[in-house]
Amino acid sequence: MPDSIYKTCSTCEKQVGPRNESGLCRSCAKKKVWAELTPEKRESWRRNIAIVNSKNRSGGRPKGSKNSVPYVRTKVSVSDPWWLHTKESRRKQRETMRNKSDEEIAAIMERSLRTKIANGTTGMVKTYKGVYKVKNPAKYRGDHTKVIYRSMWERHVMKHLDESEQVVEWSSEEVVIPYLYEVDHAYHRYFPDFLVKYTNGKTILIEVKPAKETKAPTGTKRTKQYIREGFFWIKNNNKWEAAQKYSQERGWIFEIWTEKTLTAKGIMPKPLKKMKPMAKYSKKKTKR
Repeated sequence: MPDSIYKTCSTCEKQVGPRNESGLCRSCAKKKVWAELTPEKRESWRRNIAIVNSKNRSGGRPKGSKNSVPYVRTKVSVSDPWWLHTKESRRKQRETMRNKSDEEIAAIMERSLRTKIANGTTGMVKTYKGVYKVKNPAKYRGDHTKVIYRSMWERHVMKHLDESEQVVEWSSEEVVIPYLYEVDHAYHRYFPDFLVKYTNGKTILIEVKPAKETKAPTGTKRTKQYIREGFFWIKNNNKWEAAQKYSQERGWIFEIWTEKTLTAKGIMPKPLKKMKPMAKYSKKKTKR
């Protein structure tokens, strides 16, 4: 649009749109509306703006209150909605977990797993992710403050490599290997989980995977799950072939560690036996 079509603000002479009928820019229009408000209305606006900008959202007025202006709650009360209670409990849980050591966190997770097995509520699978605190930074090759584990299996391996005397140096996701994905015929980057150098001179490139993902998918064909598992299987094979070739060129050894491997090496404790869920108590009705 040519500049002649635009208008100018009558107060600050800023450029405004051609359809602006008031002749004022946005900031000047706000100032004009604010000047025309009564003192009571201004106080009401200030309180509403403070509620919107505050971190504690309003839970509403108490029952029987005649005050028309909402207020900000400082604590979660019984009359608040459910999402405020959930948010507050999660915040307290995060604060308590931050102050605990790795051994205490592992004991809490083990107790939680035992309870779920006893109650028969282990249907949902949860992956654990966090930052591992390296105890021997001299052994780690890379930035030891950014060591992230994406499962409890990887955390067990990190603890083993960090404390083992047979390990000279180790790293986590520091090696980048390009590989060709056969589905989209494009090159991608693969980050193996660990690179470990032992005292006997061997260097091993390690990938931690569940045993079920190291096998070809089985099941009924022409289903979404079968197709999705097939794509994962092709991608994993392409990654592992590239990692095997990359390791052979450098004189390394490429290995895939599953949960069975970790248990056999003593890196991870044996899984707990699944307990039978307790039978629900059914109260029989008695005839009178």
